[in-house]
Amino acid sequence: MVYISIFIMSIVSYILYVRYVPVMNVLCKKLDSKYCQEVEFVVLDIRDYQEAAKQKIDKTITIPFAYLKRYAHEIPKKPIHLICANSLERNIGTRFLRRRGFQIISCTLTEKDCMKEVISA
Repeated sequence: MVYISIFIMSIVSYILYVRYVPVMNVLCKKLDSKYCQEVEFVVLDIRDYQEAAKQKIDKTITIPFAYLKRYAHEIPKKPIHLICANSLERNIGTRFLRRRGFQIISCTLTEKDCMKEVISA
């Protein structure tokens, strides 16, 4: 019985970690033309289709997080700038893409105004 409760607690702890502990070394930055010229990267929008359609951004690859596993092979192997609705999407999306071998260099949160905020260890 003790082993089962330890196992369940470890699963719950892992789920909470993946969802709510911030991802390290991801620059939270607004996407503007100056930043796009400084660094060559792919802009990947992982918001829902409805939300992405409300705030259309040119030259992006739109793949909602729910479809990332199915369409990850369509993402070029270049550094990625993520566009996410909130920090929860950023955390889960960044961890998923890093496990697949992608390099996430920055992100934009549409529900939060972030100005060169770096989350680091």
